[in-house]
Amino acid sequence: MSSDGSKLAACEDYGYIYTSIDGGNSWGVQTSAGGRSWQSIVMSSDGTKLAACVSGGYVYTSTDGGKTWTEQTSAGDRDWVSITMSSDGTRLTACVSGGYIYTSTDGGKTWTEQTSAGSRHWWRIAMSSDGKKLAACVYGGYIYTSMDGGITWTEEKNAGVGNWNSITMSGDGCKIAAVNNGKQGVWIGTR
Repeated sequence: MSSDGSKLAACEDYGYIYTSIDGGNSWGVQTSAGGRSWQSIVMSSDGTKLAACVSGGYVYTSTDGGKTWTEQTSAGDRDWVSITMSSDGTRLTACVSGGYIYTSTDGGKTWTEQTSAGSRHWWRIAMSSDGKKLAACVYGGYIYTSMDGGITWTEEKNAGVGNWNSITMSGDGCKIAAVNNGKQGVWIGTR
């Protein structure tokens, strides 16, 4: 969603990407990226830049609010499960189920495989507004945080091992909330 709430984007597994420019009152199907196993989608604060990832495919980016899409092949064909974006749309981070976390500082054109957190069953990832602070969760594992744009990661053992299936972060990156499916609870942390 854009910062003002007027622009939204959604994706469906084995379907298409949808966008709205009127706060969700009406939606348009964006077929230019094709029908795929879309897993996650993000939008810049102004709503012009979007990124979406495909399980068993690539990361796709748009610079025109979702009308046209570019397949970003430099990160590879992987089981992408979650993607996050800085407010200005320049920094992207995405994670792979049974793989690594990948970062981009140029809007998704080039990607760096970040191996310091290990190859895991990553499930969701979140980012601060400036893209420098990150939090990622592992289904059947720990929550991990990064304070340097994804280069190094800290295992947050105080949250415990869980079936973490959702995570979010405040704009300044100081507060994190995650859902533990196995314990049916929400973990709130500060960094």
